[in-house]
Amino acid sequence: MIGADWEITKRCNQRCSFCLNNSGPEHRDILTTDDCFRIVDQLVEIGVFHVVITGGEPFVRPDIAEVLIYAASKNLIWTVTSNGSALTDSLIDKLSPIRSHFRSIQISLHALDAVTYEGYEISPTDLAASKANIIKLVKAGFVTTVICLFKGDNEAGVLEVYDWCSGHGVDGFISSQIKSSGRAIDSFSQFGSEKAKWIQLLSALYDKKNESVGPDLLISEPALFQKYANKRAGVDLIKYSCPAGTDTLMIKGNGDVYPCPFISEDCSGSIVAQEFRAGNIRESSLQQLMRTQAFARFNSNVESAQIFKGGVDQKCVSCGEHKAGNCRPCQLAKSDCHDSVRATTDFLRQKTFRIATVR
Repeated sequence: MIGADWEITKRCNQRCSFCLNNSGPEHRDILTTDDCFRIVDQLVEIGVFHVVITGGEPFVRPDIAEVLIYAASKNLIWTVTSNGSALTDSLIDKLSPIRSHFRSIQISLHALDAVTYEGYEISPTDLAASKANIIKLVKAGFVTTVICLFKGDNEAGVLEVYDWCSGHGVDGFISSQIKSSGRAIDSFSQFGSEKAKWIQLLSALYDKKNESVGPDLLISEPALFQKYANKRAGVDLIKYSCPAGTDTLMIKGNGDVYPCPFISEDCSGSIVAQEFRAGNIRESSLQQLMRTQAFARFNSNVESAQIFKGGVDQKCVSCGEHKAGNCRPCQLAKSDCHDSVRATTDFLRQKTFRIATVR
């Protein structure tokens, strides 16, 4: 096992309409500090060295510094995904001595002004805090990446965020499209983007990077592009395959363990979740859970894409047939209908982007 995704809490100080995970202020922290310490120990025991720590919002946990300091003592490294608004000066100071264990802190920043942010259901106060904390993280020496959502009609806004990041020394920049998962299923039509607009944005970002010393441009979830790249370009453009169930797993905020981050009840519906829930880490060890039938079924069926039958019924906006909430690598390998992915692959053939695995 190389890595793990860990939803350390489902609680969040925001409630975005496009949240992949149905997170929000109404949830509470279920895993105790001792639970978190045991999870760290078990991750180390099974050979994990990199953890993607997600939420909810990880920095709303009052013990987050304590947990990360303990993880650092076990020589783990991690990427933390955050909206940035819950960070405090005190917390940054506590984490600074272990900043070498942060592969990156990935902060969501989808616009620079409060008016634009109204469509994302994020308060002006939280927006101001996120921007201020990005600057503080950079100054404190943390590797800092900004994630900016592209929803089809906000190319100018995304480019403004990139320019802002360039001016403040941000290390990496990710513009991602919405995934039909969690609460985003209901807002998929609102936030989805079209092929031509998506490729136009990628081109504009690439030009900006060439014109100035700005943040590295990162492409998320490269497994989406691998088989199309090999098929259409005739070369191994991206050597990457989905690590779910073999090289990585998912620990949810209540302790439930799944082979993949996108097959919990929040993301794929209760039918899929029941079939592939391995158990709970508070009741069994990770080694025991990885030997369950849930992992065996997932690993034997993932290439056939049969595991999502009966799951999310949100249709692909491109072809109207394939379920948009299903496993991206599996369904895309079987269909030529996903125009935005094909267009992205064609674009990547001609340009150079760094590859990042982003949830």
